[in-house]
Amino acid sequence: MTLNIRTQIFISIFLSVFISLVTFISVNYIIGKRTALHDQIVSKHKVIVSLLELQKETAYSDDAGAYLLMADDLKDINYIQQRYNLSRLKAKSLFQLLKSEASSAADIKEILHMEQSYTKYFYLLEDSFHLKEAGNVRAAQDQDIANLIDPTLHLLSQFIDRKVAESDMLEHSFEKSKTIANMVSLFSAISSVLLFILACFWVNKMNVMNTILAEQKDKIKYLAYHDALTGVGNRRLIAEKIKEAIEVSKVNDSKMAIFLFDLDGFKGVNDTFGHDIGDELLIKVAKRVQFALNEKDTLARLGGDEFIILALYVDETTAAKIAQRIINKIKEPFHVLNKQVKVSASVGVSIFPNDGDNFEKLIKSADHAMYRAKKSGKDQFFMTLV
Repeated sequence: MTLNIRTQIFISIFLSVFISLVTFISVNYIIGKRTALHDQIVSKHKVIVSLLELQKETAYSDDAGAYLLMADDLKDINYIQQRYNLSRLKAKSLFQLLKSEASSAADIKEILHMEQSYTKYFYLLEDSFHLKEAGNVRAAQDQDIANLIDPTLHLLSQFIDRKVAESDMLEHSFEKSKTIANMVSLFSAISSVLLFILACFWVNKMNVMNTILAEQKDKIKYLAYHDALTGVGNRRLIAEKIKEAIEVSKVNDSKMAIFLFDLDGFKGVNDTFGHDIGDELLIKVAKRVQFALNEKDTLARLGGDEFIILALYVDETTAAKIAQRIINKIKEPFHVLNKQVKVSASVGVSIFPNDGDNFEKLIKSADHAMYRAKKSGKDQFFMTLV
């Protein structure tokens, strides 16, 4: 039986309205789900960034404790105490943010545990300032601080890794929903002009969210693997690079070199010109050394005025030339904030596989060689003799 025109029109309109309604509901449901996932990921990223900032502030406070033992006058002590106070306030603010963003009771419990450890840490550090002002600072006080903060930093690192893993799982779910969202958006465009406009709006919104997530992910990766002051790699980056390079060198039966160096006279620069000049000097040293290296080499700052370089496919002869090049470059005067500053470098060199077959042994060998260079008069390099 043939349906009349009116019935056909009615069915067509009904199907069109039904499909449009279902599509509209589906699109809004997916938008809601993706928006919720996006908000969760952004929240996780806030927590991760806060944790990395807390890790950085702990390093600043730890530097303050190290500088405190070397400080000679009240001016230095006051400057270090001001820097410590800023780190303490920043840490307090970060813990408040972490507790507000915590997603479970277990997270809150772990954050409170870390906060208690940090409170004890800052109390011990503040006590050190009072002892220093009284001329009675103890090396044991510094050891107490290290015994407290090292396990806390390890716990903080594990917490960061867990939150990164949770963020990755959410991002995976977010990406899986992207395909479904695209299909619904396409069907919506075909169904009606209104849904087509809505799909265009959603695609634009989705691109904005993806851009925000990509920028945050890049920021997290940069903070996790780069030194905040100089912009070169940090200990985490160089450790991973060296471990990867060891495997490559084993496969290719090749050698590689580790260069560990610090600046002779850097403390004098800080004492004479102030810590602002010292920080700017570290930035200029990193840039100058980086410019003198090959593209395949990796430069990182371990902390303070200590730097490390990884050079692939390098034997003892080439390593000696690189070490001397580093010394010559650093020996040239630096112009820092309208002041001329001169420092030198003591360089220790270790070669894989002669001086060690893993990261820890190579670093230890390079550190021993650097100590020999300092002990023998500075402004020179030593290679480990096996």
